[in-house]
Amino acid sequence: MAGIAVLGGAALTIASAAIHLHLWFDGYRHIADIGRLFIAQVIAGVAVAAVALAVRRRVTAVLGALYLAATSAGLLLSATVGVLHFHDGLDAPYAGLSLAIQGAGIALFTLAVAAA
Repeated sequence: MAGIAVLGGAALTIASAAIHLHLWFDGYRHIADIGRLFIAQVIAGVAVAAVALAVRRRVTAVLGALYLAATSAGLLLSATVGVLHFHDGLDAPYAGLSLAIQGAGIALFTLAVAAA
C-alpha cells in the first residue's frame, strides 16, 4: 500500500510541477522574482518526485508531503497577502486545480508515511 501511495504522490508532484512549467511559459517567467520561483518549483518538484520514487523510505514521503504543502502555502499566500510584491487570486489560471492536485498528493504521501 505504501508503494502505491508514494507512486501516486510522486505523480501528483510531477503534475504540480507541470502546471508551474506551463504557467511559467504562459507568462509568469516575465514577473520579477516570481518567474524564478516558478522555475525553481518545477526543478524541485521533479527532484522530490524522483527521490521519493528512488528512495522509498518514510522520510522521502514526509519530504514530498512537506514540499506540496509549501507549494500550496505559496499559492495561498499569493492569493491573500501577496508574495514578493506579487498578488494573485484563487481565480488565477490553474489555481484550483493546483490546490486539488497538491492536496491529493499530500494525502497520498501521508498515507505512505502511515503505512510504512
